[in-house]
Amino acid sequence: SCSQPVQQLPRALYYLDGSDMAAQVWRLERDGVSRQLVSHEQNGVQDFSVSSVNGSLALVSNNSLTVMDAKGRNLYLVIEAQLGNSLESQYRNTVANPLFSPDGRMLAYALNGIHLYDLVTGSDAHVVVNPGKESNDALSYATGRYQPVAWSPDGNQLLIAMSYYEGY
Repeated sequence: SCSQPVQQLPRALYYLDGSDMAAQVWRLERDGVSRQLVSHEQNGVQDFSVSSVNGSLALVSNNSLTVMDAKGRNLYLVIEAQLGNSLESQYRNTVANPLFSPDGRMLAYALNGIHLYDLVTGSDAHVVVNPGKESNDALSYATGRYQPVAWSPDGNQLLIAMSYYEGY
């Protein structure tokens, strides 16, 4: 029998649903049943982050990073990067991995290294730059790429990952 009370989720759950070019951010409410479409990006959402402070969302879509409030309004552009046709351009100029700091003030993201965007002042600091090419020959590519992974609980440190391009 179902005599036990229904357990609520501790918080709403955000997730991507849809194919690559049409994926959107959805919110599953605490009841575990009701869901709501949050984003409406024409080119789909590739990555996102939710602020634990106020529910704001940072979205990566079409190689642009935008921020919106918890209700999906007040959308503003943080950065838009142009991708060239070369592998080098795509390796360096891809916007990815947005992460809100625990206090909700900073947004870390990857774009030719690590950026820290201050959501209060609007200043953007490029704090770590991806390493360059080892040589200028046609088969040489960038030697590495940095991406943010997680903030420390106090927000004073940022864990980053470095990946290497697999080439000859």
